[in-house]
Amino acid sequence: DAKLDRDSKFEFNSFSFGAKSSRDDITVDINGEGANASVNGLYVLNQERKSHHKVQVNHRIGHSTSEQLFKGLLQGKSRAEFNGLIEVYRDAQKTNANQLNKNLLLSKEAHIDSRPQLNILADDVKCSHGSTVGSLSADELFYLQSRGLDELSAKAILTYSFARELISKITVESAQNYATNLAFSSLR
Repeated sequence: DAKLDRDSKFEFNSFSFGAKSSRDDITVDINGEGANASVNGLYVLNQERKSHHKVQVNHRIGHSTSEQLFKGLLQGKSRAEFNGLIEVYRDAQKTNANQLNKNLLLSKEAHIDSRPQLNILADDVKCSHGSTVGSLSADELFYLQSRGLDELSAKAILTYSFARELISKITVESAQNYATNLAFSSLR
């Protein structure tokens, strides 16, 4: 749990690549104006692996911001669950909060339960939430293959592009390379 006071910043990045089962339970209380919370996650699952994410950001006071971005790559019979909540209290005017969960299902047996939620009691806010679940685009795969790539390489480029936004949040280059190799070694 994190408690943010005036003008404070909080960043949390979760990466789940190889655990049989993983769980994040994150609560952020924004108690001061000018505070910002950034809560992100990437989960790459194969076989029968599971990943659960519960994120709650409470805007108790106004003039604060938060972002949540969670992305998942699921194949095999893997399962994931995302439960996100942005709570904006009555006195939290001028809050700006965004929440997004994006998922690529790379097999017919993979499954995601995605529940982004907003509970807004203030009038003057900018808040959004969303969820996407899809598969790799046949048109994009065809385009890359028509340029000389084999199917496996085309899929690797598309899945890497999907995950790159979160992997790039790792600021140490060697750790970023390690995370990239670890994440995509399970998708072969």
